[in-house]
Amino acid sequence: DLAGVHLFRTAADVDALKPHFVRDAKLVVVGAGYIGLEAAAVARQLGLHVTVIETAVRPLARVTSPEVAGFFLDEHTRQGVQFVLGGQPAVIKGRERVTGVALVDGMEIPADIVIAGIGVTPDIALAEQCGLAVENGIVTDALCQTSDPAIFAIGDCAARPMAHFDQRMARLESVHNAMEGAKIVAAALSGAKPHTVEAPWFWSDQYDLKLQIAGLFQGYDNVVLRGVMADRSFAAFYYKGPKLIAVDAVNRPAEYLGAKMLIQTGRTIPPGELEDETRPMKELVAAAR
Repeated sequence: DLAGVHLFRTAADVDALKPHFVRDAKLVVVGAGYIGLEAAAVARQLGLHVTVIETAVRPLARVTSPEVAGFFLDEHTRQGVQFVLGGQPAVIKGRERVTGVALVDGMEIPADIVIAGIGVTPDIALAEQCGLAVENGIVTDALCQTSDPAIFAIGDCAARPMAHFDQRMARLESVHNAMEGAKIVAAALSGAKPHTVEAPWFWSDQYDLKLQIAGLFQGYDNVVLRGVMADRSFAAFYYKGPKLIAVDAVNRPAEYLGAKMLIQTGRTIPPGELEDETRPMKELVAAAR
């Protein structure tokens, strides 16, 4: 309840923060995931001094490869963001209003504003009271049906089999996943034709960089770059064996859309062909098998 400390859970949380984003204010962001880095980017563009504390050794550690994480670390550093990687926050300091963040190692970082962008824990209390199966969220089947056939669950709190990834269970925190769940359940309850599930997709806007993601990169064993990171326009394609499973596209909409279509239809492009930029992505997708 300390003034100046903010969580992002609702649109109202964002609105409450806006008046405090003033030039030369000192912002500390705890967590270097998408939310943390997006907040850092907006703050720097408005002239705030920004420090990001991340317990992992790189930003975006849970959601992308070291190569892409390194690109965003370099970009934010170039924009003036300071990082404390491997930092362990111990206490948020201040009496009536926040004055700083102290780390376990004794380091103290002054702050007028603190944003905690450390992810969410699914609220499964109601599900447990109903006796539903829970494991990293509320467990559902492909129809978003829980262990009680009369109860369905969708959104960030629910885990379901991923149709494009060998039915692997996953709990996804995204707008698209919530919308997909709603369509699946609507079809199931109404007796309509089953919804054709899309491959997962996500996005993040940071400065003038649009990161578009399709698929799930976990378990990849090879990453292929198309384009040059220094040009701030490239795509990282993730393979598991010969199969394309995900893409991170930075200012590369054609690569994003092409990879999304391939993952959706279970097709792939040999890694060596992707590196040849003389061939348009549309041509590569058309020839994919």
